[in-house]
Amino acid sequence: MTEYYMGVDLGLHSDKTAIVVGHLDNHDQIRIDLVTTLQANVQNPMTIRMVVKIIREIDTEYSIAEGQFDTWCGIPFAQALEAVGLNNFICESDSETESDALSRENLSDFSLDDDVMDSLRRLISVIRRNHARRE
Repeated sequence: MTEYYMGVDLGLHSDKTAIVVGHLDNHDQIRIDLVTTLQANVQNPMTIRMVVKIIREIDTEYSIAEGQFDTWCGIPFAQALEAVGLNNFICESDSETESDALSRENLSDFSLDDDVMDSLRRLISVIRRNHARRE
């Protein structure tokens, strides 16, 4: 059975929220299944509740094994996810690890905005962590 993972970069006011879902294929290659962005602005800010609702809908389709998000809105976001039964998400610091630097270098040829890149790096991090647990 395929395990799906999610990376989230949360933006609520004048920033984008980016959500990336992916999995490891039979050759241990990361495959991207979904990339979605939600643009907030001053007149129409996003709320944590709105983002959690979208993540819940995505989880219904993909049954996310684990997700990772940034610390920007950490505790309130984690509590909102847990309130709807999404207990498999972790808050990860924005400090760049060696694997993050490698991910950034490998992804630099793609013309993706920073929010999508951050979500993609979080996705790669959570997949690597889970893959390492299995080895």
